[in-house]
Amino acid sequence: MEPALFDYHAFGMNIQSDISLKGLLPNPSASAVDVHVRKEKLSDKWGSRAGQDMFIYERNEILFQIEGVGVFSIRSGREIGYERAEGATDAYIRLYVMGSCLGLILMQREILPMHGSALYLQNMGIIITGDSGAGKSTTAAAFIKQGARLLSDDVIPVHWNETDPLIFPAYPQQKMWLNSLEQFGQTIEGLEHVVEREEKFNIPVQEHFHSSPVPMQTIVELVPADTEEITLVEVTGLAKLELLYRNTYRQFVIEPAGFSFWHFRALSAVAGRIPVYTLRRPINRFSADEVVEAVLDRLKGEEEYDRKASDRAVYDTGGW
Repeated sequence: MEPALFDYHAFGMNIQSDISLKGLLPNPSASAVDVHVRKEKLSDKWGSRAGQDMFIYERNEILFQIEGVGVFSIRSGREIGYERAEGATDAYIRLYVMGSCLGLILMQREILPMHGSALYLQNMGIIITGDSGAGKSTTAAAFIKQGARLLSDDVIPVHWNETDPLIFPAYPQQKMWLNSLEQFGQTIEGLEHVVEREEKFNIPVQEHFHSSPVPMQTIVELVPADTEEITLVEVTGLAKLELLYRNTYRQFVIEPAGFSFWHFRALSAVAGRIPVYTLRRPINRFSADEVVEAVLDRLKGEEEYDRKASDRAVYDTGGW
């Protein structure tokens, strides 16, 4: 008997899977499938080529293994194969398919995957990025409280529309830590734990989800600091490219997978058109609402960003 197939639309792609990808929006149309997700026999392929590395890079294919979960193959921007380890549940497979695998598919399709939370507010597409624990999802929740709608949490697909970068929606779900939920007065009753993170939960946000692409307006990198004040500073010059590079999703695969030339053009195109900021926030107190206020104050009147001549000279590549 053929396995049941599930059809979804996320990241600007039609995805067909033989495993339920809980959280993705269903795709009721009969349009062509962009990405297939299938159970495959991969252990022999992995075993014959793997050394000590977690990742193997072949022409048009990336393989990786997660101990206790399984082996995954990402091919030509169109196929995701998985072979589960003994005892691995669907939740574990789903975690890596919806994260690392789809993030790498985006790279293979030359769609820029940023890491963070993306929101739509007052006709603006805003990306909040930063290191793990910087407060990205908490800040996104504070934006939603102010009327914003979620576009993506974790993997953010940035497409190019001939002249400007667009943020495409992923799926209506956030991941939030227990202490952040408590700050917003939200209980954990009925919420599902994120796999391997007992203090982190999946938060459905269907009623606060924006399902259409939006032009990117700005990127803000959060930096927790030993300070009492919030400071928001624009990043320019090569530091702008460096910030975009370190906040690309799974940026460590870029060079070994052969994505460096495309990725540099993509970052250059974004940097030439979009203002980028570093926001330092107090590490010793809850400040998400103040962060939102600081970002919105800065963005007022910036719907048309006047690029500096120096940025144009360095970055303007005409897209990717």
